[in-house]
Amino acid sequence: MKTDTVDPARLSSGHWDQNISKRIDEGDISQSYSADVIASDSTFRKPFKWKDGWRISIGSASLGSKTESVKTYRLVPFNIYEGEKFTYEESHNLDENHKSRFSYEGMIVKKGKEQYVLTELLILIPDEKKIDITKQLTLF
Repeated sequence: MKTDTVDPARLSSGHWDQNISKRIDEGDISQSYSADVIASDSTFRKPFKWKDGWRISIGSASLGSKTESVKTYRLVPFNIYEGEKFTYEESHNLDENHKSRFSYEGMIVKKGKEQYVLTELLILIPDEKKIDITKQLTLF
C-alpha cells in the first residue's frame, strides 16, 4: 500500500457556516469524497489533481476534527485500463478471495457519458505526520 504526504489544508473537512448555510474551508481532497455516490449511481464528485493524474477520495480516518489519513484512487479512462473491470454492484458478487472483493481497484465509475476505472490505491497523510512516522520507525 502506497502512502504520501500532503498539505493538511487539502485534507480539511472544513466546517458548516450557519450564516450562509454552506460548508467552508473544505480542502479539495475532502471535497472529492465519492464512496456514497459510487454506491448509489456509480458517479463521482469533482476529482483532485495529484502527481500521477486525477484522483478521488473513498474514505478517511479522523481523530476528533483532524483528518489523519485519506484513501484515494486514481481515475483512468475506461479504454486505457487493462485489468479486470467491474461495477459497484458486481463487486458484491466477487469471490471472497478475489483481490478486489473489498476494494475499489478495477471499479467502473462515470462522469456524464464518460467511463473511468479506479486504480492504484494511495493513502494520503498530512505533512506533519511524516515527522511522527519517521520517529516511530526509528524505535524499532
